Amino acid sequence: METKNTDVKFNNIWVSQFNMLGNLKKKINQEIRNVKKGKRAHIVLKINGLQDNAMIDELYKASEAGVKVDLIVRGISCIVPNQPYSKNIRVTRIVDMFLEHARIWYFYNGGDEDLYITSADWMMRNLYRRIETAFPVLDKKIKQTIIKILKIQLEDNVKACFVDDCMQNVFKSKKSNSMKKVHAQQDIYKLLTL
Repeated sequence: METKNTDVKFNNIWVSQFNMLGNLKKKINQEIRNVKKGKRAHIVLKINGLQDNAMIDELYKASEAGVKVDLIVRGISCIVPNQPYSKNIRVTRIVDMFLEHARIWYFYNGGDEDLYITSADWMMRNLYRRIETAFPVLDKKIKQTIIKILKIQLEDNVKACFVDDCMQNVFKSKKSNSMKKVHAQQDIYKLLTL
């Protein structure tokens, strides 16, 4: 639940206990509205933990409406993919040599892509009890680099696995022997050091 304090205003950043949940719901609903108009709609969340039932329900609503939802969740994920209400949700987990803590929220926004860097996981403690922030990436070059990194992670077929409807990890490499190998951490390292 957001705070009742209306004296504090933020221009660009989202802050838990103030405006973060409301803004997240607006972005998800924007994607739902776009898909209902026949437009492309896509949400990508890179987070370490996904446990808050209220926000999981928001993602289920988006999936039921037809929004494509890609989740890159390193740790706990309480969302159940491959159900009638979550058929458009894909959960990817990557555990590799480097321990990743980046949290990135992407909304397609009718082609005018919105990208946020954040400290918050979608856990009760992060969204309701702590002070966490999210801020938009406004520089176009930096934004495109980060979007490219997200795409590489979603295409990883060396270290990545899907979470199936039984909440089990299914390594992509077992399903993609004939595909070009994409090793996200190595490929991102090469991208950033060129």
